[in-house]
Amino acid sequence: MGADIRRTSAESTGVDAGPGPSSRHSLSQQRSASIEGLKEHLFQWDETHGGHISDDDQVSEHELLMDPGSPGDEYGDSIEMGTRNARRRHEEDDSPYAEVRAAVRNYDEDVPCNTVRAWVIGLTLVVVGASMNTLFSLRQPTISIGPLVAQIIAWPIGHAWARLMPTRNFTTWGFHWTLNPGPFNIKEHSIIGVMASVSFSVAYSTDIILAQLIFYKQNFGIWFQLLLTISTQSLGYGIAGTMRKFLVYPASMIWPANLVAVTMMNTMYEKNEIRDPSVFGGNMARHTWFFLVTAGAFVYYFIPGFLAQCLSVFAFATWIAPRNPVVNQLFGGTTGLSLLPITFDWTQISGFVGSPLIPPWYAIANTLIGVVVFYVIGCSALHFSGAWYAEFLPMSDPNTYDNTGAPYNTSRVLNKDYTLDQEAYEKYSPLFLSTTFAMSYGLSFATISSLIVYTYLHNGKQIWKQYQNSANEKPDIHMKLMKKYKEAPDWWYMGLFVVVGHLTSCKHKGFLSKLRVQMLAMGLFTVLAYPTKLTWWGFLLAVAISFGFSLPIGIIEAVTNNRIGLNVLTEFVFGYIQPGRPLALMIFKTFGYITMSQALSFVSDLKFGHYMKIPPRTMFLAQVVATTFSCFIQIIVLNLALTNIPDVCEQHQRDHFTCPGGRVFYAASVIWGLIGPDRMFSPGRIYSALFLFFILGTIVPIVVYFSNKRYPKSALQYIMAPLIFGGAGSIPPATPLNYFSWGIVGFIFQYWIKKRYFGWWGRLNFLTSCGLDLGLALGTLFIFFAFRMHGIEPPKWWGNEIVDSTMDAQGTAVQGHVAGEQIFGPKTTGIHFAAVQVLMKTEEPKPDHGAMLRLAFSRRNHVAAEVLIADQGDIINSQDADTGRHTSTSQSKKAQGWWNYCYRVTPTRMSEIKMARLLCIQSSKKASAMRRQLSTCFSGAGQSSRERTDKDRISYMRQRKTPVPASSQTPLHVAAANGNTRVAEELVHYEADMDALNIDGETVLHIASKKGHLMLVYLLIEYAANTLVENAALITFLRLALEAGHQGIAAWMVNRSTGSDMLLVFDTHETCFAYAQRLNVSLDVTRSSLSAPTSKCCRWQKKPLKLQRRPVPT
Repeated sequence: MGADIRRTSAESTGVDAGPGPSSRHSLSQQRSASIEGLKEHLFQWDETHGGHISDDDQVSEHELLMDPGSPGDEYGDSIEMGTRNARRRHEEDDSPYAEVRAAVRNYDEDVPCNTVRAWVIGLTLVVVGASMNTLFSLRQPTISIGPLVAQIIAWPIGHAWARLMPTRNFTTWGFHWTLNPGPFNIKEHSIIGVMASVSFSVAYSTDIILAQLIFYKQNFGIWFQLLLTISTQSLGYGIAGTMRKFLVYPASMIWPANLVAVTMMNTMYEKNEIRDPSVFGGNMARHTWFFLVTAGAFVYYFIPGFLAQCLSVFAFATWIAPRNPVVNQLFGGTTGLSLLPITFDWTQISGFVGSPLIPPWYAIANTLIGVVVFYVIGCSALHFSGAWYAEFLPMSDPNTYDNTGAPYNTSRVLNKDYTLDQEAYEKYSPLFLSTTFAMSYGLSFATISSLIVYTYLHNGKQIWKQYQNSANEKPDIHMKLMKKYKEAPDWWYMGLFVVVGHLTSCKHKGFLSKLRVQMLAMGLFTVLAYPTKLTWWGFLLAVAISFGFSLPIGIIEAVTNNRIGLNVLTEFVFGYIQPGRPLALMIFKTFGYITMSQALSFVSDLKFGHYMKIPPRTMFLAQVVATTFSCFIQIIVLNLALTNIPDVCEQHQRDHFTCPGGRVFYAASVIWGLIGPDRMFSPGRIYSALFLFFILGTIVPIVVYFSNKRYPKSALQYIMAPLIFGGAGSIPPATPLNYFSWGIVGFIFQYWIKKRYFGWWGRLNFLTSCGLDLGLALGTLFIFFAFRMHGIEPPKWWGNEIVDSTMDAQGTAVQGHVAGEQIFGPKTTGIHFAAVQVLMKTEEPKPDHGAMLRLAFSRRNHVAAEVLIADQGDIINSQDADTGRHTSTSQSKKAQGWWNYCYRVTPTRMSEIKMARLLCIQSSKKASAMRRQLSTCFSGAGQSSRERTDKDRISYMRQRKTPVPASSQTPLHVAAANGNTRVAEELVHYEADMDALNIDGETVLHIASKKGHLMLVYLLIEYAANTLVENAALITFLRLALEAGHQGIAAWMVNRSTGSDMLLVFDTHETCFAYAQRLNVSLDVTRSSLSAPTSKCCRWQKKPLKLQRRPVPT
């Protein structure tokens, strides 16, 4: 940006920079009295008209007079007098809320804010803060440098700038600007704070990048990273603009976190502060108190952070019994429940949850209720009762496990396109979670339902009334003061929303042809231009979810300082509509959750600007520029860190750069995206009981609401169900230690001190919070760069060594273990028994399910497919040309694979044998008149669960070899046509007819040869398919291969055989060799034609094929 914008028109964004003090002084004394009178008149006029003014000359004059920093030099010296009059005018008009009155001034200071100085300092701090936070986001516990730190650092820099830089004025392309507009003021400082606020938070997309690079070993390049980060970080501006009338303008929307920043800002510029000698520190200047707290926190952190690390997680019970898993599970502070929550480290207290000196006590209490009831009591009961196979799993950690207790190996169930390999998943293992991890998902379900019900019951009427009457609402003092500035139009926000969030992909020409180039934009371009597997409608659905939940969640945060995340809701929705796509899920979740989260962060900053009286247009510009700039910084730093930090993201990295956020993100992508919620939470699955939390989350707010109506003066008025369920959403990777210590400190400051020493609390509480955070951040940076980067290790003594010696710290606090090749839990995901059993009871005759079955397979709905096939008929040699069984061989290997399972059951799995028997018996119905009577017999026996009959049924199917005349293609024909060797091998293995003819008189061997599927030809000949049979045109399979130019098949057949079929004479009176020569088809065996297919694995192929080349006959 670089220049102070000083336009003479009404398009000025707010309080612009004027000339230097010397040039403003000459005319001010002559006009001050008349200006003040006119300002008073305009202020009253502004109240009368509600601030709705048009862009005309009168507006320009209004802005000129009400903005002392506007272009007219002669108006400059009215700053001080205007401030004094504003204070007198509003000294009795203040906010109705005590928290706001304690932190926010009820008058406006007329000083410039849109200056070169603010932009240079702000963007410089954006670089520093975004870099540090991106780096430390890889660390556990995560250390965050908040915007308050930027406010502190900007203060000496700004004042030094004001003293050292020249005051000369410049004009560039009609813009008047100066390097030094005068003393560094509170509004410039606030603009810098806003830039820090929108840029210091680490982009959610960095977790996607971590999951791709570290865990999935997938790299789309730097441009994908930049496009994804910018679009996800900026899309929320459109939502923020539409939510201003609900979440910014009303006085009831307090946004408690902003009060800390406002208090800090006012403290720095307070000249005549009121002191209270009756309380501790009350006689001390607030900036002195802040300096002492910061210095103390900085020095103190060297003790738990470097010299005596045992003080960070003071789990002394685990030191007494370091190898006892139960003790470590109950008292551990790293992977346990922290029943004795002792810590002397501010990192543990505020690292995951934030400072406990900010939210009100009732919000802290609600969160603690949820931690005690669900995590301490609930998880203890579930874990030690053996639910969810908990004896083989840790109590609390964010990792995923297989049925041996080892970390879940996603590479074993991934296809090359990073989608789920259903067959590999069935052979490997279901996915298991630690007890608190599973509980966190249940609580997330309850949070979603409780949030909707709570908002409707408590704020439904208010929201609707405010929506109808927002334009006529009586403004508070802060709204009145803001009316003199031109508002940023809604189309600014929505325009950015469309530009960042609209469509498309340069790689989808069909879709592109429907849109003009001008409509291309970043969001869907990123989604569709790269192989993310996320559809365009999935992107739009994610944005719609963000938009719909922004208002209710924003109300909760504006009142309680707690934000409810949509991450689980978005995971839940996408996991059901498009399962098996982990990368697509991560992107869907980011657009569905972070769009809302960013929107509320922007709204929070707008409220901060509202409190500090920053012109809305200047706020918009500062937010957009800082957000976009920080995206580039974060991507650069992330890639540098992943390249240069040794063992980064490893579980036991020496400097704790273990990537906790990336691990949770990766685990969620496996649970919801790769495996899918259907295999995790649907009825009959391991974690299906967690769905009951949806009901719990619906009932609790209703019960509390009507109980509070019955007992209005009871403590029930402070109960907030969404906070009880969702307040502890950081567990895991956080532990109850973090929340208990946070709650204890919060009780001391937000209840006890606030109640007994309100004077101290109102003056120094928020300042203390900021000092503790800043001291911790500075101490952590010093230790990392001064010690760790130079190889200086912590001193070796008991207080540091005991930290890593317990099972809790090592993550090995598990009660049960499996030996050798043993496993725990169900071996496969199972089959829906109930649906099939209900279908079995249907009275004859049963309908033809061909069309429905085809649709089920085309949509890869294996659950519907198994039910329909069980009721339909023959699944091996059916010759119905219009059936979904054929579609399954060509379109859906996942859906086709379920019935193969019927033939692979072992005698030890009785419940699965019963299911297999039912399916096998039902599959014989309607197959042919010859077998109908036998099928009825088997069906009755099968329903009575006779295993002997089941064995006879399978034996009967394997022994049947009589070719069945056909008038259409069988499933084996379709598999051969599509080159699906795996499905064809299954069909042939269970005696599918290889000699059946389709409507063209072709066998399976003819089709495979014509299509050039060498492995299928090899398979069929190994199973003794007839190589001499001719089709309706009297053409053998070899001639078809030659005519199609498939030299690999022809050459392989020539080199493997000496039979007459290789030397036969075609109807052209030529041998196959002469025919090949005439067609210019070479019969030389080449490496490329044979090596590629032989790497595939089938049941009949234990090792890659070794084909011996033989001389080609002449």
